Amino acid sequence: MRKVTNNQTAKPGIEEAKRGRGRPRKPGALTNAQRQAAYRQRQQEASINVTVTKKCDPAHEMKVLRAERDQVAAAVEMHKRQAAVLRTQLARAEAELNLMKAAAAGNESAPGFEVMLRLLAMACTRKPVKAQLAIRESDVWRNGVASASGVSDEQMKRLAAALAGNLP
Repeated sequence: MRKVTNNQTAKPGIEEAKRGRGRPRKPGALTNAQRQAAYRQRQQEASINVTVTKKCDPAHEMKVLRAERDQVAAAVEMHKRQAAVLRTQLARAEAELNLMKAAAAGNESAPGFEVMLRLLAMACTRKPVKAQLAIRESDVWRNGVASASGVSDEQMKRLAAALAGNLP
């Protein structure tokens, strides 16, 4: 058998306490129950809703509504006036258009124009070409016929044919 001898000498009085596992605790650390209670308190304080109701003054609301009504009435009146002015302008334009149509229709179908064409054709058939050109170059032709505003292209063609003596 073997003999075991203890060669270690004992140190009197100072033995170190064995350190526990993990991180050491802080002096002011909270327990799990304390942390949960603090969390519930924070949640309760954050969820407090405050509803503020504003009392409306009926007299003030009536004043505002009356002012809005007056503004709308003024706008309606202005639009009515504008519509009346536009109706008047439209009536005038239609009357002028009807007069212009009547004048144009009167010029084309008037027997006076046809008679003038025949007379011009009769006069120009007996004149030489030099006299016909003199008529076209005259001030009466330029100012009275060529620059007339109521003469259509068809009428101008018929006038030129009558001047040449070739009236159909």
